[in-house]
Amino acid sequence: MKRKSLFITLFLILIIFLCGCNGTVTPTTDEAWFNKGVDLGELEKYEEAIKAYEKAIEINPKDDKAWRNKGVCFAKLKRYEEAIKAFEKAIEINQKYDEAWSNKGVYLGELKRYEEAIKAFEKAIEINQKNDKAWFNKGFCLGELERFEEAIKAYEKAIEINPKNDKAWNNKGFCLGELERFEEAIKAYEKAIEINPKNDKAWNNKGFCLGELERFEE
Repeated sequence: MKRKSLFITLFLILIIFLCGCNGTVTPTTDEAWFNKGVDLGELEKYEEAIKAYEKAIEINPKDDKAWRNKGVCFAKLKRYEEAIKAFEKAIEINQKYDEAWSNKGVYLGELKRYEEAIKAFEKAIEINQKNDKAWFNKGFCLGELERFEEAIKAYEKAIEINPKNDKAWNNKGFCLGELERFEEAIKAYEKAIEINPKNDKAWNNKGFCLGELERFEE
């Protein structure tokens, strides 16, 4: 009886040892594959991460987060069209997924498809009005289309949600400068600098506006 018990114990130890060879265990659930994708992404192994997310999706095609994370990995590899398709799949599964809408907008913007990007950001904002990144990115796209008044309003919403966003203050200043509202622009740049004294763009842009006002000493 004791011998049999000992044999079983040794057999189990052998199985555990063999399974643990190479230090890896193949994931068997969509959650495990998803987590592997996250870990690989953090290691910047984006190709491998994509494969892990694809395995998660193969097991659970309705995993909206796996689709979204797969899209993020495509974007890291600058494969923007594929990224957008992955975000669209996440949205198809979960139309209230504001982060996926926002991600889609970012990479439409990267492709200079600004009108489409703005619509995606507006959808993200409709779902979550506190999504300051969507407001910021909407402002950027409006600025690229030279719709500066609208861009300023979008940046102001981003600032209202996150007053410490020095980039939003800087970009607001830029749009004010484009409208030749230099005094207001300077105040926006000063706010950006107050938040982040190392924001060289804000310093440079403030200098430009001071020059336009012939305040050369400043």
